[in-house]
Amino acid sequence: MNKQEILAVTRAFVQEQMAQNDVGHDYLHVERVLALAENIAATQPVCDLFVVRMVALLHDIDDYKLRKGEHTLSDFLETLPIAAAQRTQIGLCTGYISYSKYPKPDPTIPLEARIVQDADRLDALGAIGIARTFAYTGAKQRPFYGQCEGATLDHFSEKLCRLSDSLNTPRAKEIARQRQAYLNEYVEQFYAELNLKR
Repeated sequence: MNKQEILAVTRAFVQEQMAQNDVGHDYLHVERVLALAENIAATQPVCDLFVVRMVALLHDIDDYKLRKGEHTLSDFLETLPIAAAQRTQIGLCTGYISYSKYPKPDPTIPLEARIVQDADRLDALGAIGIARTFAYTGAKQRPFYGQCEGATLDHFSEKLCRLSDSLNTPRAKEIARQRQAYLNEYVEQFYAELNLKR
């Protein structure tokens, strides 16, 4: 089995595993992260593009918010005809993607993980990031705003408006500028329509 065939098998696995996820963390999210990761990787010629693609595809498989404690990533990787070292590298890199665990840039983690980390965070910015946030909080039946835990508008100020500061690569920072500006403008407009003081 060559690398393209392994990627095809991985795509099929991820589609099946993520079929029941909310629309903010569905397979379309994975495809967007993959496309962004490939774009960023093109500016980082020393990275292993196969590992970047595998990590982008698999980055949400063991996410505790989605898997409810199930861990299938290592089992899946064991089924693939790849070297043990590469299997370990892919598994290790997927563990670095989480914003809650790694909220700041860290040059000590593998480049491939930093690339996918950036791609995942970029998908939480801009118009798509806004749509994903409302889809996720709506699925959790959380209000848009108000004095309650988990309100959507709080998530913007607590996390999304800080994401640009957590990016690692120059290309990701370049992509983030317009997306972050759009998100900031949206939040300002939201408050203006509510006539609230921040």
